[in-house]
Amino acid sequence: MYSKLALVNTLAVYDAARHTGAALRVATLLAQTYSAAQHSTSAAVREDGHEQLLLCLRSSPRAGVMLRPQHAALCPLAFALLRARTLLVSRNWRAAAVEYRALVARLHELQGPLSALCMRASDVLRQAGLALLHEGEYHAFLALLEEHGAGEWADLLPLKADALLCANEPELALEACAAARARITRPDAPPPAGARVDEELLLRNNFACLLVAAGKLADAELELLRCVQLAPGEVAPVYNLALLLWQAGERRRASQHWLRFRKYPYQETSASVYEHYAAHVLPPPAEVPPHESHVSGHVSKESIAALDRMVLGYWAELIRKDALSRQWDGGGAAS
Repeated sequence: MYSKLALVNTLAVYDAARHTGAALRVATLLAQTYSAAQHSTSAAVREDGHEQLLLCLRSSPRAGVMLRPQHAALCPLAFALLRARTLLVSRNWRAAAVEYRALVARLHELQGPLSALCMRASDVLRQAGLALLHEGEYHAFLALLEEHGAGEWADLLPLKADALLCANEPELALEACAAARARITRPDAPPPAGARVDEELLLRNNFACLLVAAGKLADAELELLRCVQLAPGEVAPVYNLALLLWQAGERRRASQHWLRFRKYPYQETSASVYEHYAAHVLPPPAEVPPHESHVSGHVSKESIAALDRMVLGYWAELIRKDALSRQWDGGGAAS
């Protein structure tokens, strides 16, 4: 049991720190340990094991976020929560969806285990939503929200918007995302920092995509520009901004934003320079692999390379056209 606690806390730390690779390795190991034994309802931490538990909790400064010693009762439901979370981090979406469906059905019984794990009911619903959306069960997640009266819970609105969009309800998705955005951008909200920057970035980026779907390109551009201000090094908002400007016919601006972000020179006067860059973009041209789900917000290296080639090729063409225009404006070529 104590080895499991150490693994759980290690997983929590890596997960919170976004060390995805390490989190997946720990989650895989933890998942293997769950199949080894069943835990009875009386499997609470005994007094004589208290010191061992404290050692587990001291394994990192963030470990206490996952388990508090005074509430560390490891009943079957608590282990079911940890098992579901492990499956989710391991990207075993189908198995996670099954586990979370069973847990949500017993949500009224989870108060004790949730307290022990420093979680809330909304955390369970949000994690269930992630698993269900990755499995394409958008309507099932929306039904769960309705069943538990959680459709307007603030921390579930972004995921609800994702589900509505995947369910071909873009107008309702826009409403849900706007409500979530308003919560963190209200005048009395504290300035974004740390995790709040990530939250605002995600919301604004998603809101911009929904605005594009609604044909509100100017509003979407403002949202993406704010995203770039919040996190200049994040690829998704700059990628989306370049595509938005390209779609709106502002190809020169789109190219300038993208070339600057990708650290390509954009003031060279020779078209061949950009053609050379385009010819050596990696990975080479290929069919962009499909997303593993409709809820992936990841911009693949293949997509980045495709935009590189498109922009570099356009920039080379633009230089040639500008040179030709200057030549004609100057009276044509000398005889």
